[in-house]
Order: sequence, then structure tokens, then C-alpha cells
Amino acid sequence: MNNTRLFAARVRESRDQKRLSKSALARAVGVSTTCVWNWEEGNTYPRADALSRLAAALSTTVEFLERGGAPQAQHRETSAIDSATAPPTRASLAEIILRAREEIALASGLSVEQVKVVLEYGA
Repeated sequence: MNNTRLFAARVRESRDQKRLSKSALARAVGVSTTCVWNWEEGNTYPRADALSRLAAALSTTVEFLERGGAPQAQHRETSAIDSATAPPTRASLAEIILRAREEIALASGLSVEQVKVVLEYGA
């Protein structure tokens, strides 16, 4: 099995472990569902910026996705202090929402696609 196929398998397995659909992962990374499908089939390889977002969305490292090895090393979760001192970016807000949907889905026995999160901003 070549490196591209191994990368594809690690992406697919990581996505499955997180119970994410291809479309949910695509939204979290900021790419099309077709991109995720092509990565998992070993047809294409993500650009560096997308690779970094992919690893974050899968709660793993670029090194694990590229080379495998030891069990996935988790990205450091954003602490409440970090959140309070740094304004969220669109990507980090999307990641926070995705993680919340994943946790709710896991706790309630639903799929991520069945969980809807509604945000209300007050003045």
C-alpha cells in the first residue's frame, strides 16, 4: 500500500471514529464534499492549509495523517482563558460548533447530521 492510500485510510478511519459524515468534515475544513471523497479515495492530497484544518477537524495531527505511527495525538483543546482573551475566528467558531454537535450526538445516541445548533446573539 503506498503513502497516498495509507493517508486516505487514516483520514477515513479518523472521520469514522469521530462519527462525521463526509459533508460535515468538508464544512469543518472549508472544502467541498468532493474534496473529502477524493482524499479518502487516494485520488488527491490536500494543500497545506487544508491539511492543517483537516487534522484539527479530526482532532489529530498532520504527522499522524501523513505518517501514521502511534495513536493519534489530540490537538490541545481551547481553554476558557484562551477563548476569553482571543476573539474567535470564523474557522474556530465553526470548529467549536462542530465539536458541540459531536458531543451532543454522542451523548444522545444521534448522528451528527441529526443535531442542529442554534446561536442567538444578544446586544
